[in-house]
Amino acid sequence: MIIRIITKKNAIDNVANQIKKIKVAKIISINRQENTIPISYPDAYVNETKKLKRIQRIFSKIRGIVKIQIFPIKTEITQKLSVKKKEKKKQPKPTRKSKENHKIYSFFLDIDKTITEESSSLVDTRARFMFKIMRELGHNIFLASGRSGDRVSKLIKDLETTEAGIGENGSVIMGLDNAVLNRLGDKRVCDAVVEKLRNIKKYEKKIRVEPSLKLAEAVIFKDNHHIDQLEKCINSKRVHLTATENYIHIDSARVDKGEAVEKLRERYPIPRNRVISMGDSDLDIPLFKASKISVAVGDASEEVRAAAKFKERLRLFDAVIKYFSRYERRFKEELKAERFDEILVQEKAT
Repeated sequence: MIIRIITKKNAIDNVANQIKKIKVAKIISINRQENTIPISYPDAYVNETKKLKRIQRIFSKIRGIVKIQIFPIKTEITQKLSVKKKEKKKQPKPTRKSKENHKIYSFFLDIDKTITEESSSLVDTRARFMFKIMRELGHNIFLASGRSGDRVSKLIKDLETTEAGIGENGSVIMGLDNAVLNRLGDKRVCDAVVEKLRNIKKYEKKIRVEPSLKLAEAVIFKDNHHIDQLEKCINSKRVHLTATENYIHIDSARVDKGEAVEKLRERYPIPRNRVISMGDSDLDIPLFKASKISVAVGDASEEVRAAAKFKERLRLFDAVIKYFSRYERRFKEELKAERFDEILVQEKAT
């Protein structure tokens, strides 16, 4: 059995002298250029785990050794033979919380004006890499949006988030490849309300339906419509209306992002005290109520900010990064290890 010893610079002679004192070890040669000493060792000494540990103890006492390699042998066993002193340098400093107590959080993130770029509907170019880091650290990333189910499904794949997301303000829960995991809303009821409005003379030619394909809700352009007046005309307990900057969303009664969060908590399962939600619009208020920690970001209205536990003035994805760092102490370290600045330049170039 061949054992290859890698030493520090200027320590090769001292290591060689120490190895000569080991009776069963025979030095084959001394390579001063590569700082290596290949030695032969009886096969019987490396066939069992106990004997491998014995070799580890013997060589760990010799100063100047950087690494030990055994040929031929399984990688698992080779890793056991790394020098103790070297291992201690690689280990992070002990913290108050052990790995067993490492808290795993589930982040529910609105899309528009939360993870999008400034003055754009495009998702921030940093999102995919940040989500990847958080996922590798064990956390869940769920999208919770008013966008159509197929668009949410596509973003789940593109951003490599947890393989389930909330679309159409809680009316559907989507998976990969346009799979509908749960349909909470009733599309027929919502469409019937739109037709009812169109049959009212006052709104006959003024109701414009948002063109994206919705699976379980209806959306009309806000234009000059007042939501209170629309609700009086509809007079139905089977739906509820919510206004945003440009649209009015018509959803089935008791269906919202908060209800969708509860369904996902049952599916995975997720404890409520580990749910963190971030958003900026009235549609995110039910999401906040279903979360232990809620964050209103950017230009959220006073009503939205009052419903959130934390009010964050940071713009868009910068707020998300801040809260990733707050609830995952290793996030910044992993971010540096990923050399994010280089990756971002490559992404923009392509």
